[in-house]
Amino acid sequence: MSDTAPAVPQDSGEGPMSTTHAADTVTVVDHGADQIITTAGQKWAGVVRILLGFTFLWAFFDKCFGFGFATTKAWLFGTGDGNPTAGFLKFGVNPNGPLHDFYTNLAPSSPSGLMNWLFMGALLGAGVGLVFGIGMRISSIGASILLLSMFLAVSRSCDANTESCTPTSRTVDVPKSPMKST
Repeated sequence: MSDTAPAVPQDSGEGPMSTTHAADTVTVVDHGADQIITTAGQKWAGVVRILLGFTFLWAFFDKCFGFGFATTKAWLFGTGDGNPTAGFLKFGVNPNGPLHDFYTNLAPSSPSGLMNWLFMGALLGAGVGLVFGIGMRISSIGASILLLSMFLAVSRSCDANTESCTPTSRTVDVPKSPMKST
């Protein structure tokens, strides 16, 4: 069934019969599945996906080549002096957290350790997948697992009996700068 007005056959006398529409009718074209409509929410999700991907890529490149922002020693694919996971797994994990022993036992002793290769591969894979849209399903699942594991490493421990969580016992000493009086 068509949404167009009924056609009126006319014969011009010069060959096959042609079909024209009445002057007062409007033809409605239904594109259906051919048209892609993107909502504002989908656009924002795309922007967040790409920005999160750049976060993973920056972490990979900073740890791999040691740009000096968060990492001072380069890992260089296992041949450099840097150890990208040892510092976080030994010292960054919450000492009161439920998975403290699990994460500290994962810390490699050498830069060419298996955990470093897995972590750096996960950073690179998640970053490339999220930025360029390559393998979106596996890269988004991998990025979610990576973020969840980092969150669990720094999470607080909770006691199920008292339903209270103990805060982290770490304190940070910030050097006081002298303030100029005006």
